[in-house]
Amino acid sequence: MATKDEEMVELQAMQRRLESYCAGGSVTTTDTGTMVFVDHQQVQHKVYQYHSQANGNILRDEGIGGGYVPILMHARKLLVSGLAPNTCAYKVTMDDGLTFRGVLNGDE
Repeated sequence: MATKDEEMVELQAMQRRLESYCAGGSVTTTDTGTMVFVDHQQVQHKVYQYHSQANGNILRDEGIGGGYVPILMHARKLLVSGLAPNTCAYKVTMDDGLTFRGVLNGDE
């Protein structure tokens, strides 16, 4: 497990990645706790929490054509809610209990 400082750096990097998906694009949420982004190139990204035997608890970015990229390790829980059209709030709970909250706004 990373130190708290390393965890915060990883969380900030995840936030920047999600913001890049919103830049010139859109964001919505689903009832299953998934954030769905359509970026400025019209590429869809689904971000959700997943547990795998190999990687443990992760947040992963699944592309429309299949395949995925882990974007945050040790992420035990992801809660998402739509605040307004093209705006969502999220809360990530890490394996060690650290929480991180963010709000994302699409530009579309």
